[in-house]
Amino acid sequence: MAIQVKQEFPHCERCGIMIHDRQRRIEADGGGREPLVFCSEICRDEYVEMHGLADRGRWVTGAGAGIGRRR
Repeated sequence: MAIQVKQEFPHCERCGIMIHDRQRRIEADGGGREPLVFCSEICRDEYVEMHGLADRGRWVTGAGAGIGRRR
């Protein structure tokens, strides 16, 4: 009998694609909440533009780690 393990993967905040733990992802500060997770820099940038967050700070991406933070 196979053992099933409950796994919860994060979903992209913009497009809703499920992101596997080993897959590269972009994380951004959620303003006091859990970090926002995006499948790509394109989704992150479009989310920032849609919600008018571009003027609230500078969004940067970590070198090679795929982590972005708002400063």
